[in-house]
Amino acid sequence: MPLSENRHYQVQATISECIEQVQDKKNQAGRFVLATNQLDKLALNPERMLQIYKNEQQEVERCFKFVKAPMFFADSVFIKSPKRIEVLGLIMARYLLVYKVAVLFTGIKFKSVN
Repeated sequence: MPLSENRHYQVQATISECIEQVQDKKNQAGRFVLATNQLDKLALNPERMLQIYKNEQQEVERCFKFVKAPMFFADSVFIKSPKRIEVLGLIMARYLLVYKVAVLFTGIKFKSVN
């Protein structure tokens, strides 16, 4: 075959979307857990809880980033007992509370200086 000969190819295809599979993937990707100690559904229904979370999501994510920081050493701790896992969670929550109070306190101090 001589080098000067050009070949052209044409592809014909039909693309379709499988709605059920797309919806399943969206449902799987769009799930997360919100927990509260408010047990009265009339005081805080799931829709309101989600709305509050979305409004404060940036602050919540910042707190989780702080909890996941290497100084917690949570990735290198191996706990076998469910009770000990619960206690570690409580310790981390208290540490986060102290952190948040410190942030709030320093924020108030900086605002009063300015």
